[in-house]
Amino acid sequence: MERVPYDDDSAAVSQAKRRRITIFSIMVVAVIFGLFQITDQWVLGLAGVAAPIATIVGVTRYRPKPLWPWMMILGAFVLFIADGIMRAKLNTLGNLTIHRSIVPDLLALPGYASLMAGLYGFLISRSHAAKRRFGVAYDGLIAALALLAVSWVYLIEPILSRKGTPNSVRIILVTYPAISIFMLIVTFQIAFASGHRRTECERFIFISIAGLSVGDMLYMFAELHLLAPTNVFINIPYIVSYVGAAAAMLDPSMKSLSSPELEARAHWTPLRVVLVAIGLSTPSLLLLRVEQENFRMRVGLFVTVILLSGIAILQIVRALQDVERSESKLMYQATHDALTGLPNRRFLERYLEKSLVGLSISGEKKIGALFLDLDRFKLINDTLGHAHGDALLIQVARRLQASVRSSDLVTRIGGDEFVIVLGEAVSVEKATEFANSLRRSFSAPFCVAEVEFVVSASIGLAFAQPSDLARFGLNFGEVEDLLRDADTAMYQAKEGGRDSVAVYEESMRSSVIERVELERDLRQAALRGELQLVYQPIVAMNDHQVLGMEALVRWAHPIYGVLLPDRFIHLAEETELINEIGTWVLDEALRELAICRKMPGMAHLTISVNLSVNQLRDGLLIPRVVLLLANHGLDASALCLELTESEIIRDPESAIQSLKELRELGITLAIDDFGTQYSSLSYLQRLPIDVLKIDRSFVEPLREENTASESLVAAIVAMSNALGIRTVVEGVETIEQARRLRAVGCSVAQGYFYARPARSDQLVDVLSFLSTRDRQATIGAPHRDELIDDEEMITLGHGA
Repeated sequence: MERVPYDDDSAAVSQAKRRRITIFSIMVVAVIFGLFQITDQWVLGLAGVAAPIATIVGVTRYRPKPLWPWMMILGAFVLFIADGIMRAKLNTLGNLTIHRSIVPDLLALPGYASLMAGLYGFLISRSHAAKRRFGVAYDGLIAALALLAVSWVYLIEPILSRKGTPNSVRIILVTYPAISIFMLIVTFQIAFASGHRRTECERFIFISIAGLSVGDMLYMFAELHLLAPTNVFINIPYIVSYVGAAAAMLDPSMKSLSSPELEARAHWTPLRVVLVAIGLSTPSLLLLRVEQENFRMRVGLFVTVILLSGIAILQIVRALQDVERSESKLMYQATHDALTGLPNRRFLERYLEKSLVGLSISGEKKIGALFLDLDRFKLINDTLGHAHGDALLIQVARRLQASVRSSDLVTRIGGDEFVIVLGEAVSVEKATEFANSLRRSFSAPFCVAEVEFVVSASIGLAFAQPSDLARFGLNFGEVEDLLRDADTAMYQAKEGGRDSVAVYEESMRSSVIERVELERDLRQAALRGELQLVYQPIVAMNDHQVLGMEALVRWAHPIYGVLLPDRFIHLAEETELINEIGTWVLDEALRELAICRKMPGMAHLTISVNLSVNQLRDGLLIPRVVLLLANHGLDASALCLELTESEIIRDPESAIQSLKELRELGITLAIDDFGTQYSSLSYLQRLPIDVLKIDRSFVEPLREENTASESLVAAIVAMSNALGIRTVVEGVETIEQARRLRAVGCSVAQGYFYARPARSDQLVDVLSFLSTRDRQATIGAPHRDELIDDEEMITLGHGA
């Protein structure tokens, strides 16, 4: 990933580039026309003064942070100016006698130290990794020591030993190029050895340090009289160095030079390989002259060889450590979950393999595995986003770790699924008690981004024991059986109503196999024509006039027979098929309604279709409904969409907004199975609904004298009337129920007393029969064989 080098706008960058081009062009023209010679001494002085002035201007204008590296560089420039003045005044160049003054050197060497400190300050600010900072320093030391040793052995000592030059002067002469090569390596690592976009400031600083290194080498040659001390071309590299430094300070990117950055490349680079090779090969070059040197020289060479070899070996050791750390990191990443830091499925499987091997054939020890799955976790991801979901998973992981024993292993194997392996032998009863304590620990709310979540968990519990070794074996595929058993028990806990614990039994496997098969077959059910709709009329209780119909979906499964919605709708929601199936149901229901409305006296009919909250969250629901109504030539008032209380309470805010938009279109909205779930009056007041469908559980007791149920129905009707909401009673099957419901104010109903659900090919006959009946006759149930033979009926039932 590229790091943005600085946040100045493009106009400032372009302006800085134009300034550089202008200045460079003026200088070229001046040199061409002979206005000045670039080798003139005053040009070097002017460039030397320009560098600290540019530093002050750049720091003042761009305000880089931290400031201290720039102050160290400014101090270095000041010392270099003083050094230059003293060298010109004392005329030290080429003076190798004992009378040579070292005052300029006492100014220059602290300047180099200050410059090194500034450059290293950039490295410290950029990288928080100490190993990277030390690695760069080691690289520079290898290059500096190698250059110092080779220069001393092959240049300084052979030339100056004959001239009687004091050792202090010799050391000073060889120190300058060694220090400058150290700074060059450090600068290269700053500018080119890290994985970010290069800035102009970095390039100019590298040019400046490179010019300094070349100048120091040429200056040493001039001191040794290998070049004429009066050769003015010696000044050119220093002029380039000062001009490069000034350009770096005036560029807007200078404020980013000390900005922290991510380590983007491997610690071991080709440059480092070359430098280590230099460190290991240089001693052999030095040893070629050992016999020709005196004792002191041999000692010096010995120390230099030790230092070079030691630093080179240190770098190799650090490289090996980096490899080892990288391998450890890769191994950790391969066996641990990136989000929560918990061991992952791969780690879990290896752990279980070892645990199964450790089971004693004759012992009583069991290995218990708890498979924990968060209930309705997908709803949080869908409504609040994956960031909230991930934050919640992290908190769940921490709570689980805090709730288990030190010997237990908590793992995350994917999504919202966690597996806890019990580290101590426990009975089924103790393990179940422990699983319930984990489940109850979720009763305390989780707080994510100042939003509280109360989530529940379904837990499946399974065991492996010595007698299972023959079944499990010791290979990967069979070890999976334990996890599969725990997973099976977890699904059983969900089927039982969620927020519960189930212990695996062999009888559960068949139900899980059936679930897997249903989930697989459901994906093709609509395409294969296995989904069917049946329609149950909704009638006026006073005269049996048909007001509309409810469309109920059935699945004619080739193996399991005709399935009611409660067997497969939840699978459709979990597998993201609900929108596809819901669209098919709506299209079929509207098509059938358009046909029935063409019958005499049936133009007023409406159709009721059940809706899932998952469909409400689908942004295409409303345009899809509008399109289907238009395709079948129906207005919005012909459609009634029904939701259960439990569906709405899963995501009330999102549901309310979508329901408002649907109602604005003119679609009728109904609450199905009212009274069986939360029945919150506050939600009822907020919901934009038109109809309450009173659940059959209130109607069933009315077969006999039951004043409590009768009073409850009366209260619901009165409340609905007060809120301007119509009511429909479900599940009316006897004349006595109909009579008592009418007595408490009910006027619209559906149920077997009026008509059974009918297939589309039977619906026209059913509606014709109902419309021609004598509505003035005594209320009574039509004989079932008067309508449709029982053998021809689709399996009856109430569903979504």
